[in-house]
Amino acid sequence: MGTIKLFAAQAIAGAEPLAGPVELSIRATYLVPASWPAKRRAKAAWKISKPDADNLGKIVADSLNSLAYADDAQIASLIVQKRYGPIAGLTVSVSPLDS
Repeated sequence: MGTIKLFAAQAIAGAEPLAGPVELSIRATYLVPASWPAKRRAKAAWKISKPDADNLGKIVADSLNSLAYADDAQIASLIVQKRYGPIAGLTVSVSPLDS
């Protein structure tokens, strides 16, 4: 959780936390296991093994408390995706929702 908070603080660069309802969008990209056969590797798209999407959402939401928003209770829309891709990483965006 510390790494997410650190990167978020750098990205936010001292801006005030959002007020009101927000949408949190998370895209976790994983490398396809090298042990998989080439045919299976070529078809890999969605990751359906652990970690669970709801656990990823909770970790990221908690990490952004008091940085991106005052409290994670403000999250009115949550999108979590787990995909395979050529570069592993985590992409997070927080957007205000129209009131």
